[in-house]
Amino acid sequence: LQDAYPLTAIEALLCGVAPVCCALPGTEEIASETAAISLVDGQNSQAAADRVLAFNRSAVDDGARLMRHKFDWTTAKARYRAAFAGLASGAATSATVDVTRAMPR
Repeated sequence: LQDAYPLTAIEALLCGVAPVCCALPGTEEIASETAAISLVDGQNSQAAADRVLAFNRSAVDDGARLMRHKFDWTTAKARYRAAFAGLASGAATSATVDVTRAMPR
């Protein structure tokens, strides 16, 4: 998979599929949060096949639950509100606000 942010991996989890992905920055970030996403060297097809065969339904279910929480509208609104509150109070500048980091985990 190649995606600026690994939307394909997130969508796969939400559909009940355990994604096997190349180790790219965005994918590495979300893979560090859930065991359901497997990272492999893009040149090693045997490692990718091994990860597919090691499919773990409960890890996929847990990963899907995490992604639903992390990216739902309520959580997104809370992150944006926190970011804008920081801007309004002067505690943050537009250069320092990162709404992806303001989201509860």
